[in-house]
Amino acid sequence: MSTLDFDFAERLYADYLANPSLQATENAVSHNGLLKSLETRQSAIDNDYVFSIDLTTDAVSNQKASGRCWMFAALNTFRHKLISDFKLENFELSQAHTFFWDKYEKSNWFMEQIIATADLEIGSRKVK
Repeated sequence: MSTLDFDFAERLYADYLANPSLQATENAVSHNGLLKSLETRQSAIDNDYVFSIDLTTDAVSNQKASGRCWMFAALNTFRHKLISDFKLENFELSQAHTFFWDKYEKSNWFMEQIIATADLEIGSRKVK
């Protein structure tokens, strides 16, 4: 095996310059990025993005900037199912109700943790 010295590096670079396909590969990766350069035409043909399921597009509830996207996403999903199952024209689930019970459960969990660690020292790892 060759040692890693300057002469070895020069030979590698000379071999690279002598091979136009390596330079073409470098150009493709430099301009398109590695993942796009690795895609083949056949994979684009094989991955036909045609779907046969049509979904109705009911209006969705807007969370604005409330930070409750998880809740709105779930309620919109349930809402879509309820509208289609019960053939409703307009229906909305209460975000306030869900938000209240989320806060209630979080508060209950916190209280349970306080009760569980009530007999420990204030400096205990579990209390901090």
